[in-house]
Amino acid sequence: MSNKILIAVPSTEQVAAEFAQCLSLATGYLVSQGHTVNVGLNIGSYVGKNRRELVQYFLSTDFEYIWWLDYDMTFPIDACTRLLKHDVPVVGCNYRKRRFPNPSFLACRTDKKSILDGGETVELTDKSPDTEFVDVVGHGCCLVKREVYENLGEPYYIMDYDKKKKLEVGEDIFFFQSLKNKGYKVLCDNLLSKEISHIGVFHFRYNLSY
Repeated sequence: MSNKILIAVPSTEQVAAEFAQCLSLATGYLVSQGHTVNVGLNIGSYVGKNRRELVQYFLSTDFEYIWWLDYDMTFPIDACTRLLKHDVPVVGCNYRKRRFPNPSFLACRTDKKSILDGGETVELTDKSPDTEFVDVVGHGCCLVKREVYENLGEPYYIMDYDKKKKLEVGEDIFFFQSLKNKGYKVLCDNLLSKEISHIGVFHFRYNLSY
């Protein structure tokens, strides 16, 4: 089955070379499988605005899926086709944050109404199930069906501030909280998660300290 897919990349002025290679290979592979593909690269320093504008463009087309990629990720050539096979509203990957020396994972789940009220980080290990439902996955590799944005309505992504907790709320958390409020489930593909990486920078000092 062929699909129309917008590959959406919110970016600053530059992307990682390894990401560019992965993007070109994955785009070519999608086309070879009969899919219609467009790449939207929205450049700017405010990622929430970049994401909103990409969604607005996406909804102005007849495309069925938006595949979010961050410019500091690597992923296999067939990543998108594997996400498509799940045929769910939202499916993404779990990967480590770029924090040294203990980079925790991005995915999390909670039984509370608000994601900010606490929960558990979903660790990715050799014993993780092939897939599992969570409340948050990284937007670095995440596939979303058109119907999701049509049901959510604007603003889709926005930086917010929780006055009670005195916390900045990232645009991705805003999105996933909106999904939770609407009753959407978020699927995490752990098998694919084990094949992607989050590109970071390490300072190679004489004693390998950061």
